[in-house]
Amino acid sequence: VLTTKHHEGFTLFDSKYTDYKATNTQAKRDLVKEFLDAFRAEGIKVGFYYSLIDWHHPDFPVDKYHPLRPQTESDEAYADLNKNRDMAKYRKYLYNQVTELLTKYGKIDILFIDGPGEGLREFAWQQQPDLVITRDLMKTPEQEIPDRPLPRPWEACYTMGTDWQYKPTNDPHKSGTEIINMLIEIRSKGGNLLMNVGPKPDGEIQIEQQERLREVALWNFVNREAIYQVKPLPLIRDQQTWFTQSNDGKTIYAIVTRKSPDDWKYGERKDLLLPMITANEKTKVSILGYKSELVEYKNGFDASLRFSATKLGLALSAVNGQRLYTNNRWPNAVVIKIENATFNAVGLSQASQSASDGAK
Repeated sequence: VLTTKHHEGFTLFDSKYTDYKATNTQAKRDLVKEFLDAFRAEGIKVGFYYSLIDWHHPDFPVDKYHPLRPQTESDEAYADLNKNRDMAKYRKYLYNQVTELLTKYGKIDILFIDGPGEGLREFAWQQQPDLVITRDLMKTPEQEIPDRPLPRPWEACYTMGTDWQYKPTNDPHKSGTEIINMLIEIRSKGGNLLMNVGPKPDGEIQIEQQERLREVALWNFVNREAIYQVKPLPLIRDQQTWFTQSNDGKTIYAIVTRKSPDDWKYGERKDLLLPMITANEKTKVSILGYKSELVEYKNGFDASLRFSATKLGLALSAVNGQRLYTNNRWPNAVVIKIENATFNAVGLSQASQSASDGAK
């Protein structure tokens, strides 16, 4: 999802309705088109962020957030600043730019409307009926995760560091593990994660952010089926284990997060009891990305995964044999796939507080 125009009004696309755009800078290029071409070439769906606020446009009203707000605030001061501003003219400008975005660049998958979308969302759907529109009517909390699943689709918006834009100094980044655990929690609660990337002035992605994206991508490569096309369960988590379920209800994923590489370290066996899961004669249990057949350099080692249905729930014993780092210090969650079992949360307390960074 690319920021095509933020609050300052500068457009990365070649809009014919403004001179304040990328094609009039030294770049002299339509950066939106280049973004779309690059992502589509890799088979990645594309989206636009568009701000309804525009501090550059002469007809957009001045309010308390506007850079031209009066030093001494009063109704009279605001009225004086806005007396020659015409919101109807700005609204026409806004609709013209949204029309450009939705008619000049082919199929767009997502439109992130930053502001009230009443009327605009219907207009956008007329241009592209399959468009997914976020924010607007969809809750999009920033830098926090709700304590519980929400009744409607939702999306959590996070930065890797402390700011949305590129910050060259004093910007501690979340670790790859923190981001992966955020993704796990959000998907366990039925939400989507929008992870912000703040490019450098030359368009390059910071190496720190590249590293995090690669770590998330590696984990996702192994465990994607526990993240995509899944839904929340009545119980979100049990201690360090989070749950999702396939949309067809046939598979439960128990996502076991780890506090460090030494927490269920490589080659170590771990016993788990999942009282909310009832197994039967058709139940199958496996670890995503690992066949539980051997541990490298350990001849004769019993790496088998064992499980049984007990009166207390599903009991299982598994070895962590995922060798995703050559030094065997991969610190991220292990996903246990449970097929043909029943999830029963009756009598179990719902997780009431998020464990991920930034949650309230």
